[in-house]
Amino acid sequence: MTTSAELWSVGQWFLLVGSLGLFGVLSWNRLGVTSKDGVNNMAFGSLIDGAGQLKSTTDRLEEVWSVTRSVWNDDVSRRLEEDHIEPLFSQVRTTLDAITRLNSVLTTACRDCQENQ
Repeated sequence: MTTSAELWSVGQWFLLVGSLGLFGVLSWNRLGVTSKDGVNNMAFGSLIDGAGQLKSTTDRLEEVWSVTRSVWNDDVSRRLEEDHIEPLFSQVRTTLDAITRLNSVLTTACRDCQENQ
């Protein structure tokens, strides 16, 4: 059974990813899969651009949370931070690291494919 914390996390990720337009960034065509007509559809900066948007939004969330925390400091706020805010920041850091590695692999693969044509 899914807990409310898991639903909150999934819901927040869905809103965050959707608001940043990352669904398009992470689609297969944007990752460099060549279409039937032989055209490479990858916009080379798109993956890193999406990661930049994710980092920028997360940085803004950290700023807003810092201000919020300065005026809302009770057990509920601490529990919210421990159960939701900090795990979200941790997941974003992990995701950004993965995007950086993936971008490197995809860039190399695209370059290799272009050299072999």
